[in-house]
Amino acid sequence: MENKAANLNSWLQTIAQLITSALSLLLIIQVYLAKEQIKLGIRWNKLSATFTFFTNDTFVKIELPAAEMLKALGVDLYRRREPLDDTTVKAILEDPDKFKEIKAWLNLLEDYATAVHVGVLEPDSSFDLMADVIIRNFQIFKPIIDCIREEMNNIRVWIELEKLALKWETRQQREIIDLEEQLKQARARYKKDHEELLRKQGANKRF
Repeated sequence: MENKAANLNSWLQTIAQLITSALSLLLIIQVYLAKEQIKLGIRWNKLSATFTFFTNDTFVKIELPAAEMLKALGVDLYRRREPLDDTTVKAILEDPDKFKEIKAWLNLLEDYATAVHVGVLEPDSSFDLMADVIIRNFQIFKPIIDCIREEMNNIRVWIELEKLALKWETRQQREIIDLEEQLKQARARYKKDHEELLRKQGANKRF
């Protein structure tokens, strides 16, 4: 009887340990799933913010007046990539109304860059949507940015725009190189497959 009782007790202890281990594993899984759910929720919120807080209408409303003002100075904001020349920079900085339009546009881009920096916006989606806009506009308006920084003796003026533009330019160049290599490989495969198809068609005709 004592042996049976001991065996039963040992068996019960084993069962209890298994149940405890199973519950611990279940708890770990629940914690993991909760963390993943939180990550998904955060990513969704960032994606939502990417399309909600910085809508196309928001950008057009501020970009268009700046573009129209620059057009009057002979500058196409939508196609230009090189920095503004000294004459154009002087015309903008000496005219408060002209500078007001550029300042509003740069401030919006700075707000966007800051939102990316602090993690409010989803980085990959933001890059896909805005990389060219951020990079190109920083290049265009760098002479104005430099002048205002010197005038205010403040290097932090539109600093997030500059940091994001430089970061994204590096990423964009790297992705372009990767894409060119992918296209090269895809074209080589197409050429090989096409030649093989022509060879088979020729063989069928001879038959």
